[in-house]
Formats: sequence, C-alpha cells, structure tokens
Amino acid sequence: MSFDRVLITGGGGKLGGYTIDAAPDGQSITVVDIAPSARRDVRFVQASVTDLEALSTAFAGHDAVVHLGAIPNQFEAGPETVMSVNVQGTWNVFQAAKLAGVQRVVLCSSDSAVGLTVDPEQMDAPLYLPVDEAHPRRPTEAYGLSKLLGEVTARSFSQRGQLEVVVLRPMFVLFPYLHDETIARARDPSNYTWPAAGAPRPAGGGPWCHYVDPEDVGRAVWLALGLEGIEYDVFFLGAPTTYAPEPTLDVVQRFFGKLPEVRKPDVYESNPHAPLFDTSHAREVLGFEGEGNGRRLIDVALETR
Repeated sequence: MSFDRVLITGGGGKLGGYTIDAAPDGQSITVVDIAPSARRDVRFVQASVTDLEALSTAFAGHDAVVHLGAIPNQFEAGPETVMSVNVQGTWNVFQAAKLAGVQRVVLCSSDSAVGLTVDPEQMDAPLYLPVDEAHPRRPTEAYGLSKLLGEVTARSFSQRGQLEVVVLRPMFVLFPYLHDETIARARDPSNYTWPAAGAPRPAGGGPWCHYVDPEDVGRAVWLALGLEGIEYDVFFLGAPTTYAPEPTLDVVQRFFGKLPEVRKPDVYESNPHAPLFDTSHAREVLGFEGEGNGRRLIDVALETR
C-alpha cells in the first residue's frame, strides 16, 4: 500500500528529518511544525499540535498522517506541558485526521508507555521477559502516562472504523549527538544502576541500555505506512542488542533483586544482550529489523580506548 500525500507533524525535529530522508523517491510530504523548516524538498505549514483548527486545515487533502510532534521525553519540559502537548495534541491530531478524511495515522509512542524507563522509586519489575506488546502498561510519571493516553486515544479512533492506526514504540533513540555520552556510560559499569537521588539521570534506556538508531525509526515509519489490511497494531522498535557490556538478564537480576518469568528463554540464550522488549512482532508483521549501528560504534570506541 502507498499513500500519495503524507503529512508529518513534528517533521522539522530530529526524528522528523530521519523520517523524511527514509521516504520513497518522489513521495509528496507536508511538514507541520512550530518552527519553520529549512528543508526545500517538503511543503511546510507552521502550526502547533495544540491548535485543532490549524491542524484540520493542514490535514485537508492528505491520505496519511505521521504524528511525531510531541515533547520527546520527561526531561524536556514540566509535567503540565508534557500532558498538554502530548495528550491534547495527540487527540487533536486524530480528530483533525478524522475530519479531513485521512485514511491512516502512524503514531510515534514510546517504550515509556509500559512504565519501565523512569525513576526506580516509581517502577515495578516487569511481569515477564521479554516484554511484548501485550504486557500491562503501568507508567507513573507524566511522559510515560502521556504516551499511554496517546495510545488509548489512537485505539478509540480506530475502533470507530474511520481510521487505520499503527502505533510505533521506539526504545531510546540514539541520535548522533548522544553517542559520546552513551560511550561514556558503556565504559563505566557503575552507570548500569540508577544514579543517587538528585543526581543527573542517564541519557536514555535507563539501566537497560536498549536503544534504536534514528535511521531505523525513520525506515519503520514507511514500513508502517506500507502495511496491508491493517486496522490497529502496536510495535516495539529496537536494535537487536543493548549497548551494555553485561548480559540483559544479569542487569535485570541485579536491579530488581529477582528475575521475572522468562517466557522466551531462547531469546536470551541465543543473544544474551537482547533488549528488555520483544521485537519479534515488528520483525514478523512490520518487516522491521533494527540495524544495531549504535552498538557497533560503541564497541569500536571501547576497543580503542
């Protein structure tokens, strides 16, 4: 399946650039963002996802919408702003898409919707490993909650039978500007526990060190737009390994003092550094396999230290 006219909210941001770069040749793209875009290969509309009227106007005539426009993590803004932009903004996107007759929406959610990437004082151990798309979602902070509510919103619009919806849950997106910080964490095993109260939080992935390369997320968006016969589905996106030197189950055992039920032991037997989240659904249905370039960069850096 292909869509003639695709609109990307937040297309002027970091992940938006990778998504545009991954587009098929000749694809018509409109970007909606709060800041003007420097790109000349896309049509640009300056608007906020909090402005339903502006979105409704911008969405007219488009076949599909990719919703990237959001506060990207719990460190970028206060909880009130996170909830306003991510929750109300997501509802606005779906409402505007419905009003404009859009056929499909691809929603960029997050692994944080499950509730395993926040402060340890607010985090319960996973019920089982690897964590799949059916695992209960139990976020306790504003960002994870905003992503959960965004998914609930997406499902509600899908259930009306008016929109096809694909939800993508990327793990920590390892942008190039985060490579040095991530390499430093990989060199220091003490970084695989949460910092003391009041200390700076790690860049992402918590102590689990799972990640996904931004190029891969951009590629996954177009795979999601190409899915046939979809009504609603959810996919974790991640690299095939973490960037931690220790095996994943050892990190989980040390962090929680116990090991949850391992429902797919073969995953960690064949790949001790497999991520906390199960990426098999994305591989089997979406046709997505993370390249794992970030791990290779980190391994080279550790070998040459």
